[in-house]
Amino acid sequence: MQLNCNNLLFGFLFLLGAVTVQAQTQSTPSSEPPVKKKPVTFLLSTPAASLKSGELGTFPIIANGTEPLIGWQMGLRFNTDMLEFIGVSVGDLEGVRPESFGLIKVNQGEIRALWVARVNDPEDHLRQGQHLFYITFRAKKAVADFSSLIAIDHNVLFSEGYENGGKQPVRFSLKGAGSAVNATSATTGTNLQVTCKPNPATDYFNLDFELKTAGEFRLTVFDAFGRQIYFKSLNLEAGTQTLKITEISQWAAGVYHWDLKGDANAKAEGHVVKQ
Repeated sequence: MQLNCNNLLFGFLFLLGAVTVQAQTQSTPSSEPPVKKKPVTFLLSTPAASLKSGELGTFPIIANGTEPLIGWQMGLRFNTDMLEFIGVSVGDLEGVRPESFGLIKVNQGEIRALWVARVNDPEDHLRQGQHLFYITFRAKKAVADFSSLIAIDHNVLFSEGYENGGKQPVRFSLKGAGSAVNATSATTGTNLQVTCKPNPATDYFNLDFELKTAGEFRLTVFDAFGRQIYFKSLNLEAGTQTLKITEISQWAAGVYHWDLKGDANAKAEGHVVKQ
C-alpha cells in the first residue's frame, strides 16, 4: 500500500506557522536582530538487539529528550542488505495512523513519519521514555546490533520536533540503547515468562506460559494502530501451559501487538506478524 506524508505534513507546518506568527505578534517589538541559538539535540534511541538470519524483530523508537513536544517529523534510513521491512505499528502516542507514515520508498531503505498533538489539549505531548512507534523487520543475515543498521537521515525528511508556542525546534538524533540483546519473542514479567510462536504466523500462534504462581490474567490483542481485535480472560495455573489462538487466521496480514496483564504487576507483551 502506497502512503505518503505530504498532505499531513503541509497541514502540520501550516498549523505550526500559525502558532509561531501568533506568538511573534504578541511579543514586544525589538530593533535588535534575533540571536541565533545553537540547535537543541533531542535524543531518540532504539534497542541494540541481535537477530538470527530470517528472524523477525519489532523495535521501538524511544524518546530520551525532556522537551514536551507537540509535534515531530523524521526521516529514517535502514540497511536494506541486512533488513527486510515488514511494517510499522503504534506506540504510546494517540493520533499515529497509517497516514502518519510515508512508506513508498521502503525498498530503498527510507521511512518517513510525523505526528501532531491534539489541538487545545495540553496533556497531549511527547514525554521522555515514550515509544513514538514500532518498526518490524526480518533479518536477511545475522545481525549483531540492530541499532547500527538504522539512522536518522535529514535527506529523507528533515528530522525535528516542536514545542508548544512555536518555540525553536529541536533536532533529532538516534542511537542504540544499552548492550546488545537477543530479539526473541520471549517476554519476561515479574511472575511469568511468555513465548510467542510461530512468528510469523498464518493459521494460529501459541503463547507458551511459564508461571511461578497461579493467577487471573487478561489477554488483549491490538492491530498495528491500536484497535482491539481480541480479548480473553484467563485463569492460569502455576507451571507451564500453552494457549493456541486460531483467530489470527481471520485477520489481515500485518503486525499485531499482544498484551497480557495479571495481578501483582505480572505482565508481558510482544508482537506477532500475520503473513
